[in-house]
Amino acid sequence: MRMKITYPNGTVHEGDRDLFEWTNLLGITNYDFTGKRVLDIATDEGWWAFWAEMNGAKYVEASDVENGEDYDWGAKKDWEWIKKLNENRGGRKVFDFHHKNLKSKVVVKKESIYDVKGNFDWVFAHGLIYHLRHPLLAIDNVKKVCNGVFIFETEIDVSVDQTIAQSKFYKTMNNHRPSFWTNATTACYASWLNDSGFTDVYYTNKNFKGDRRKIFIGVADPSYNDIFKNNENLVYCDEKYWQEVFEKIKF
Repeated sequence: MRMKITYPNGTVHEGDRDLFEWTNLLGITNYDFTGKRVLDIATDEGWWAFWAEMNGAKYVEASDVENGEDYDWGAKKDWEWIKKLNENRGGRKVFDFHHKNLKSKVVVKKESIYDVKGNFDWVFAHGLIYHLRHPLLAIDNVKKVCNGVFIFETEIDVSVDQTIAQSKFYKTMNNHRPSFWTNATTACYASWLNDSGFTDVYYTNKNFKGDRRKIFIGVADPSYNDIFKNNENLVYCDEKYWQEVFEKIKF
């Protein structure tokens, strides 16, 4: 197991990563999801899906492409890498283990972020966006099904000024995994959320994994701002922020 998870009865299944570090940072660890519809995209072991369900969500859907050949490839697929991934990927087995032991009602779908459907109050996409060739299209698709909050964690380009809205295409580089495509700045991810129609945008002022990863929040329903607006761990993209971003990219 990669993700540490604690059941309602107190049973703890240890893992390499404790995502409560991130929910604590966002101030949502004890959020009451009662009556809410939740979508966990690229669910893998299902941590976000099961956590939302254990916190009272009315309906939870967990989606993933599951197999390496179904990743967001271009004209060519790296079949050697795909073979190794499929042989070693154990996320679905862990998901099924938790689903059974929790007597969970989480609905599982084999689905890409490009094909999401439905109507959700909360959408999570952990560690996915940098695997996509069309990240803005993906965020556009999420906005179509998200009426409340979209939270994603992704890799950022730390080599340049974070207020410059720009993105690199990983596939031109040889020192990254074959499934890495997008490497953008903080301002670029924030701008994508804003352009997709999320009226309020936040990001964490703390990075992860050797300072290369960050969490972003897009709010579609302003009533959810009360959860995030006074959180000292978050940066709110106000008019001053957008003006600074504009000044860096105008020509």
